[in-house]
Amino acid sequence: MQKKSFSLNFNSPIFIRTVFIISFLLLHTQIFAHGDLSLRIEKKTEEIKQNPKDCNLYFQRGLLYQQHSEYKKSLTDYKKSQQLGNQENVLQYRIAEVNYLSEEYKVALKHIAFY
Repeated sequence: MQKKSFSLNFNSPIFIRTVFIISFLLLHTQIFAHGDLSLRIEKKTEEIKQNPKDCNLYFQRGLLYQQHSEYKKSLTDYKKSQQLGNQENVLQYRIAEVNYLSEEYKVALKHIAFY
């Protein structure tokens, strides 16, 4: 029994089409994931309007902003959550993480000490 050899033909129309489709799908996923976050932030904002004293809603929206790389807005929501009574360790961790991502290393170290 002979082994079949397999070689890729990079100039093949099938190969080029396959690469194009895979690339499109990967980019498509990233674009819609970003859009999905925007919709989720919008929805969370509406929930906050209904329950403006709920510290958990501000924490949740802060996390969404963080995932959206909007660190100033994220930090604002985390601090609001804290002002409304959220004293969980995970909040301190998230505040430290956002400060680190914002290159505020000394502030990040201060908050991680609480975690």
